[in-house]
Amino acid sequence: MASFWNILEYSCYLILLFFMIPIEIKKDEDLNEFLNYIRDFNKSYSDKNTFKLRFDTFKKSLKTIEKLNENKTNLSASYGLNVFSDFFPYDAQLAAKTSMKMFKVDHHSGPLPNKVDWRTKDVITRVKSQDDCGSCWAFSVIETMESMNAIKNKELKELSVQQSVDCSSENRGCNGGDICSLAHWLLSNQVPVVLEEEYPYNARFQMCRELNKSGIYLSKYSCGSLVGAEDVILNYLAFKGPLAVALNIHTWQYYVGGTIQFHCSSNVNSMIHSAQIVGYDLTAAVPYYIETCGAPNHSRELLLGQINWLRHCGIASRY
Repeated sequence: MASFWNILEYSCYLILLFFMIPIEIKKDEDLNEFLNYIRDFNKSYSDKNTFKLRFDTFKKSLKTIEKLNENKTNLSASYGLNVFSDFFPYDAQLAAKTSMKMFKVDHHSGPLPNKVDWRTKDVITRVKSQDDCGSCWAFSVIETMESMNAIKNKELKELSVQQSVDCSSENRGCNGGDICSLAHWLLSNQVPVVLEEEYPYNARFQMCRELNKSGIYLSKYSCGSLVGAEDVILNYLAFKGPLAVALNIHTWQYYVGGTIQFHCSSNVNSMIHSAQIVGYDLTAAVPYYIETCGAPNHSRELLLGQINWLRHCGIASRY
């Protein structure tokens, strides 16, 4: 009888090992891939806890990427590892507290160009990274101010984003903000936006610094809903300049190329990221908007896709 239990115990041990080995191998594969990712993208973490949190986020990214690439067509976007793959999800970065009112924008009387790309007109500053700070709201507004100042005054200046992160009382620093609230704060308080070199970006929320009155002032802005009015967006991009918009970012964190057509929501309540739209192309197989984002040594062009798709990714929700 003892021999029987010894055999049974040994058999269970072997069966247990049989089921455990693939799990351990998968864990090792994920860890090795993460270590390669750290090397390839020059990542570093301050402590073991941060390493674990980033590793957990990375593993979730791998699963999301695999799902997003299912049933991919030649015209679809491609998803994969990039500098954002260990970033925490963009949870509620926008404080969506500004009421959305419909309004009209005067149309230019001339024909609409088939292509517009403001990057070719020396009015767009270098691609910058917000790093692990929910400051997209500040980047989109300040970058649009840079562009409009360059269009009007023929002088491209890189302005401080950190100033708005630290000082905008209507927003939440690295915990998110709202593009309309920032524009309201800049205009109503007549805030002089200083140069980047005077107040450099450091991806942290800190005490607001007192500055002199020299800088670029916001003279006017419009903010509201353009739902179902993508012709207005195209007209503005063609004849006035880049736009600051609210968007759905859930899949962009994994984007590596192609044109985004699916995997996003146009629900106004899902607008958790803001960006600067710098052009469009109506001649492509899938007409698209252009938005730039990235990080040092990893600039990207996001082709947002399907201009005639009503409120695709919420792109027509704010400007």
